[in-house]
Amino acid sequence: RAGGLGLQLWFGQLQWHSFCEVCGKRILAMGGHTAEQIAASSQKTFGKTMCMSCGKKEYAKQEKQTG
Repeated sequence: RAGGLGLQLWFGQLQWHSFCEVCGKRILAMGGHTAEQIAASSQKTFGKTMCMSCGKKEYAKQEKQTG
């Protein structure tokens, strides 16, 4: 999975899914945000495609370092 992307065959249809570059889990919709929005936001903010959980941990880590 280069760049946190994976291709999956599901019910005869090919679908792209984003995977977290930190924990390796598939990024799922959460908190009113689509999986695509979460992946794009973490890529823009941290330079990595991350799930919501890893993104929150990275945000807290950076807050601690700067604040």
